[in-house]
Amino acid sequence: MAQFRFRLDAVLRLRREERDRRRQELAAALAAEQLLAAQLSRIQAERLQLQQYMSQAAAPGQVPVENLLDARRYELVLAAQEKHLQEQRSQLAAEIERRRQVLVQADTAVKVLEKLRERRLTQHNQEEARRLARQADELVTMRISSTEKEHSG
Repeated sequence: MAQFRFRLDAVLRLRREERDRRRQELAAALAAEQLLAAQLSRIQAERLQLQQYMSQAAAPGQVPVENLLDARRYELVLAAQEKHLQEQRSQLAAEIERRRQVLVQADTAVKVLEKLRERRLTQHNQEEARRLARQADELVTMRISSTEKEHSG
């Protein structure tokens, strides 16, 4: 029986490697997005605590003006950091979507070659089955003719 050999196996292997690289790139971007989300949550929680502190410190009675000014300045720093992280998150979301599309394209390229390989393997198996059937028919024909020769001779 003839061994099946897909001529594009090397290309298929390269496409699979490319797909795997693209998958890793997407995973890295998703991990970065999780880090940004955690940083944003931390800053938002810190801002909330700071606002609660400022509300309590501004209650009637003796107001620690210097502490309130420091807290307000720190709150502005946190707001700027939050804005910067939101911008980064927005850019990262676009990059994640781009990487998803690239992964889809790489996956499609692999699937096309896998489907072609599957069709070629099926075709090879069918041709091999026909070849074996022809050989079996020839053997039967040869035996019949040798049997006829023995009976006639």
